[in-house]
Amino acid sequence: MWGRRRADIARAVLLLLVVGTVVYHGAKFYMDSLQLDTRHEVREVETENTEEEPQPVIADNAEKKEQLKPQVDIPPDPPKCGIQPPCSKDQFAFAISSGQAQRVGPRICFDGKDLVSDDTHNAGRGMNIVVIDGQSKEVLKKDSTMVFTDDAELIKFLQNRKEGQLVLVASYDDAAYKLTEESRELLSALGSQHIAGLKFRDSWAFLGYKGSHGPAPKEEVHHHVDRQDEWPQQAEIRGCAPLPTGAAVPEEQPGGAGAAVPEQQPGGAGAAVPEQQPGGAPEDSCATYTPHCDAGAPVYLFAGDKTKNHWPEICINGQYVIRGGKIGWRGLNVVVIDGRTFQVTQAKNFDTYEKGSSELEDLIWKMDETSLMLIATYDEASRSLSSYARSLLTDLGSSKVKNLGFRDSWVFIGQKGIVGVSPHEKHEKGGGQFGGAVEIKACLAGKLTGQKQEGVDSNVNRPRREFCETYNQAGEYGDFCSEENQKESLLPAPLGDQLDLRGHAVFATPIVVIARTALNLVQQTLESLRLQPGINPKMVQVMSDGSFDEPHKLANLYGFQWQSLQPTTKYVYQMHHAMARVFETFKDSKYAIFIDEGFRARPGFLRYFGQTLSLLDQDDSVFSVSAWNHNGFEGLSQDPSLVYRTEDFPATGWVVRRSVWESE
Repeated sequence: MWGRRRADIARAVLLLLVVGTVVYHGAKFYMDSLQLDTRHEVREVETENTEEEPQPVIADNAEKKEQLKPQVDIPPDPPKCGIQPPCSKDQFAFAISSGQAQRVGPRICFDGKDLVSDDTHNAGRGMNIVVIDGQSKEVLKKDSTMVFTDDAELIKFLQNRKEGQLVLVASYDDAAYKLTEESRELLSALGSQHIAGLKFRDSWAFLGYKGSHGPAPKEEVHHHVDRQDEWPQQAEIRGCAPLPTGAAVPEEQPGGAGAAVPEQQPGGAGAAVPEQQPGGAPEDSCATYTPHCDAGAPVYLFAGDKTKNHWPEICINGQYVIRGGKIGWRGLNVVVIDGRTFQVTQAKNFDTYEKGSSELEDLIWKMDETSLMLIATYDEASRSLSSYARSLLTDLGSSKVKNLGFRDSWVFIGQKGIVGVSPHEKHEKGGGQFGGAVEIKACLAGKLTGQKQEGVDSNVNRPRREFCETYNQAGEYGDFCSEENQKESLLPAPLGDQLDLRGHAVFATPIVVIARTALNLVQQTLESLRLQPGINPKMVQVMSDGSFDEPHKLANLYGFQWQSLQPTTKYVYQMHHAMARVFETFKDSKYAIFIDEGFRARPGFLRYFGQTLSLLDQDDSVFSVSAWNHNGFEGLSQDPSLVYRTEDFPATGWVVRRSVWESE
């Protein structure tokens, strides 16, 4: 029974195996048939595509190699001026940073190119300026302006900017010490909001535009702390700015001219005459404005009218010799002509606002009695015009130059050897503003006939009297302003019989007098210097806070030079500024002598330094030579002819080498 049952189970299992095998192969056959159909369809599609878009035939091996060459990723161009993301096509990239201390130079990058940087080696102390044409993006001007010593060139540079120009500025070291109100106004007109308050050693970066169709100004400033050993951080501006949309186009003039006609000056002279005068006259012709002369030379002099931007002009024989942009500038504009031929022998501008009048004095000295001098002022001409120069101009026949004041307008024609005063002179007071337009039209003779000056007491030193009337209200100046002494001139003492000192270096060494508050003591110091045998007035530099006019007027009375110092309440800073100023002014001087107010020099003061200057050259360990001994009283000093070496520094009446200043 059990055996039969096992045989039935074995048959059933075998049957199941057979049926499973049949089902498996049937299913596999069915699936393979489906896959063959799918592959056939794919092949048909591929054949159709091949027929519609035949593959290109590679013509030669070079083309095969090029197509088979592995593709290399080309790195993108670096971002312009480091600006990321890149600027759009209608913008330019810029990065401007000031210098930091005296170690890191400034940088000006425009549209991807470094125009000023440590690598380009063209940065300088002061203002580093780049001018870009807003339409072409062409670099028009790249300049490092030494504003630390003088900003006259900066003013001229800024006044010559034209509509549509971008101005990029980066400061380095110091850019504000010598900035005047005028240069600050010109920078403000370019869009600067911080220039009015820029101070000594501030860091400043600026992007401005001349006109009204350009980008908005960009600017950053970091102020210098009130300690000399600390510097502000770098000022930096960077980014993208829109390109100018176009410079303003002047309205077309009648007759088709495209340039605006300048406003006419009194007498018909133009402030900025275009290249072609009406009627086809050449650029230098001014025959329209000069008188008709039957004898002599026709001349026209015009003192520039600063309030209307009218430049100074001097015209001789129908031709401009001086005009705006052609020699004429701030201060005194001077032409010298030969009175026999009326030919021009000299034409020059003297910036007697900033640079003094020593060159003018030399020019007058070299004139002979056949020469005539024509002068027209512009802007401000009195600030650094010395009393000595005024005296020389008075000798040429001027009756008004002694009273030339701040921003006055003045025109004058003079000649050496004239008896009386010149018939050709006009003067208008500025009154705190700019003086108005004054002019001279004349037929000039080769020899001037002087006129008598009415109501003048020749025994009165008028500038000295005016000084005393203004500043001696409480009698501070004592005998200096007595009625009798006011008549005396203040001429320097001659060298006399000290022939061994003739041509000595001591007379070419600048002497700095630092004037603080006790100006009656300053006057005594200046008087003691005036009496030094052989003193050179041009080498005496009176330095004081420029906020006060009295020290300047006092220096002028003696024919000494005056320079403004940055206002400060700390004497050590004032001394530091004075030392920097004198060695910058006298670039060839090996030494400088420093005197404090109240120091009264004995007559042998300069002779003493004449004997001791050589010690500074013989021994580098000698820091200074002083003319003062704290213990030099009778009974204490046994031998007044001895010079002592000491570690004590009296700091009164002392001389120092330039090399010590530069290294220490």
